[in-house]
Formats: sequence, C-alpha cells, structure tokens
Amino acid sequence: MNESLAYLSEAFPVESRAIYLREKFNRSLIASFKYLLDICEDAIPADLVYASNQKLDSLKPEMKLSGLFSALHESLYKGAKEKNIQRIITTLNALSENDFIVEDINYLNLNDLKNEFFTELIQEILCKEMPSRDVNFLSLHVAEFNKAKEAIQQGFDILKRRFPDFFQEAQELVSEILLLSATGIKSGTSTYLFGMIYKDPSHNLARVTDVLDLIIHEQSHLYLHMLVNDNPLVLNPPSEEYESPLRKEKRPLIGIYHATFVLGRMIYVLGEAIELHEIPGNEESYCREQIAFYKKRFDVGFATLKHHANMSSLGLQLINSASDLIATMK
Repeated sequence: MNESLAYLSEAFPVESRAIYLREKFNRSLIASFKYLLDICEDAIPADLVYASNQKLDSLKPEMKLSGLFSALHESLYKGAKEKNIQRIITTLNALSENDFIVEDINYLNLNDLKNEFFTELIQEILCKEMPSRDVNFLSLHVAEFNKAKEAIQQGFDILKRRFPDFFQEAQELVSEILLLSATGIKSGTSTYLFGMIYKDPSHNLARVTDVLDLIIHEQSHLYLHMLVNDNPLVLNPPSEEYESPLRKEKRPLIGIYHATFVLGRMIYVLGEAIELHEIPGNEESYCREQIAFYKKRFDVGFATLKHHANMSSLGLQLINSASDLIATMK
C-alpha cells in the first residue's frame, strides 16, 4: 500500500487529512457547478450567468463551504437533466444571492434559512435519502433550539479537551448542524448536503453519551462521503443486500461498510470517555451498555464485509484499522 493510501486508511483521524480531502472535494464540486452552468448558459439571462460565475469564482476550494452549496449543485443538476428552466433560474438566483463560506460550525433552525427554496430543497433531498419514509419537519421553538445547541456544544467541548484529533476533524468537516422537529428522521448526513448534520433533538440528546455518539457518528459518515468521492471502498453492486448492523432492513454493502466504520469509532470514543471520566456517573452504566451493544453490531458488520464484500485495498485497510482501533481500548 502506497504512502497516500496509508494516509487515508487510518480510522483514527490524521492531522491535515480532512483539510486535504475537503479541498479536493470542493475543487471537484465547484468545477462541476461551472460545467452545469455552461450547459445551461444559453437558456438563462446573461446577467444571471455572470452573477453565478462571479459567486463561483469567489469560493476557494480551501474554504469550508455550507451544505447548502452542495444542495444547490444537486438542484442545478436536476434542473439541467429535466430541462426545467424555472428551477435552473431559481437555483442560480439562490447561488448568487447567498454566502456559502463557513468559518466555524453554524447551528441552524429552519427559520434561519430565510429562503423558502432552501427549505423545500432540503425536504426533497431528505425524501430522496429515505424513500421508504414519510419525511416532514418544522422549525424548533427558540427554547428547544437553544437547549439542543447547548447540549451539542458540550459534546464538542469534550472533544476539544480530550479528543483533539477528532475535534479538529469535526471542525474541518462539519459546516452546519440543522436542528429541526421532524417525523421520519432522527439524524443524518447526505452527500447532497455535504458538511451539514441534521438532527431532531427529541431523539437521544439528553445524555452526554448520546451527544458524543451523535457527533462521532455523523462526522465519521462525512469522512467516508468525502473519501468515496475519488476512492471506492466497496466494489459490489448496490443490489447485493445483507443484514445491517444498525437498521432493521437489509442494506447494500456500502451502507453496511458505513455503519461498521462508524461503530468502530463510536466504541473507541465512548470507551475512552469513560476512562477519562467525561461520562457522568449516572450515565456510566448506560454508556457501557451502548458500547457492548455496538461491539456486537460491529462484529456483525465486520463479518458481513469479510464474507461478502469485494473491498478495494483502501476499503480493506480502513475497516481493518477500525477493528484495530477497538482492540487498542483499555
């Protein structure tokens, strides 16, 4: 395995790796946006083409970009594919009129989006991500939003204090956390909203254990989303489905890979958090139960991948690294 592959195949965060991958991902996304804009150029007003190009030129690949930028790329792709001129114009207006540079991690309520088009676009993407569920969501009341934000920030504070490598990775990969009152979803990420974590705080956000679980879970998905942009991990077709470590229904092997990798990191961080006395005493039993459950489910996913997955060299090395990460625990 060459040096660059080894750099990517460590389950434990590697310094500067997330920055490198984010810049590479952004460069590809901006280039694709410009390509789609060129395709649509003859069908839209010249001043909108100019404003859109100006906006795209202002976005540098090394910057952390909003998940809404990825959403607009998906919308423009769909508009171009369907030759839907009105959608293309609406998308490009949203592109030219909004700022997509994110300095830290922004917490968003639906009310903060201001543009109704973004709300509709997020709904469309989440329905696409979860076609078997009825997905609906509403804004949170201010008190609920502030309580959820405070809880999640407490988790980031623990990472900063005790797990600086994971904290730095989160700072580079997570652009926004969208908090909402939802049916059909609890939390997640999407390649079409890259950088954004969405979360219904009524599900598992009252305990430190669950907050750490959420952050590590979702940032680990973001790492894999970015990695597979140029590096396949599982070569099997999506039609091959097997028992999932975390869902009731069977899942394609790439979904099982995601779940298994995520579980390995969650087991490690939660186990270390107990040893470092970052888990409150009244939660310790619960946290240990979660770890024990996650270990069983990791074993299920790991065995499924070993028996059925045709993994790339990178995919094999990375999932083995996740297994080794668990083995290093005290």
